[in-house]
Amino acid sequence: MSGPVLITGAGGMVGGAVAAHLRARGAPVAVHAGRADGALDLPGVAGALVDRWAPRVVIHCAGLTYGLPEDLWRANVLAPMRLLDAVARHSPAARLVLVGSSAEYGLTGPGVYLAEDAPCRPDSEYGMSKLATTRLAALSPVATVVARLFNPVPNDPEPRTLLGRVARAYAAGETEPAGAEQVRDFVPIGSAAACLVGLAEAPDPPPLVNICTGVARTAAEQFGRPPPGAAGAWSVGDARLLASVLGSAGVPRVSAPAG
Repeated sequence: MSGPVLITGAGGMVGGAVAAHLRARGAPVAVHAGRADGALDLPGVAGALVDRWAPRVVIHCAGLTYGLPEDLWRANVLAPMRLLDAVARHSPAARLVLVGSSAEYGLTGPGVYLAEDAPCRPDSEYGMSKLATTRLAALSPVATVVARLFNPVPNDPEPRTLLGRVARAYAAGETEPAGAEQVRDFVPIGSAAACLVGLAEAPDPPPLVNICTGVARTAAEQFGRPPPGAAGAWSVGDARLLASVLGSAGVPRVSAPAG
């Protein structure tokens, strides 16, 4: 297929990084920035979008992390369900990459590195909604890859995120703020974008792949601070399958401390 790469949610952190990565390579890109371009959960919007662009690949970055349960399920389940149907009807040879989340696994205890076959026990409405879409994708005839993204690290963490809360506490002079002991797999946003594009272009990717570094790090260490005495709840990925698809050089590296 010769159509463009269609990116949904291009106005957000992940979608914007994916669009920038592709444009830097000179790839043809079509974007759906967000609800202002049409709500994908509404009937006909996704179909018209896919029909207009006839994409060779769709990278679905749109979604909602915080909000009321009904809003999370509308954005994270109904919208991708309509997009799956639109691709099947209007561009059946296209590949669809869905941005999943480590929240589908839920938090674990120390020393657990989550591979793709780990049990999913989401402990949030957000995680449950993302897992529902992963399961919907498995039933679709569309060639779909669910990329379970672990904690993406933007240049300026959103205040409601773990890093945003800890950053605000450090700025206020706290030495060991709540959450600093939490252990995560922090993925630089640019590396996450490169992985998503890599999975979109891989010859025969598996239907589910973690995007992670495979490195356990406390939120405190992410800011260059010493780790607290006891580690908190973990969410750390196993990057071996990602390395088998993209090569070891394609696995994200741990980002430098935020300062």
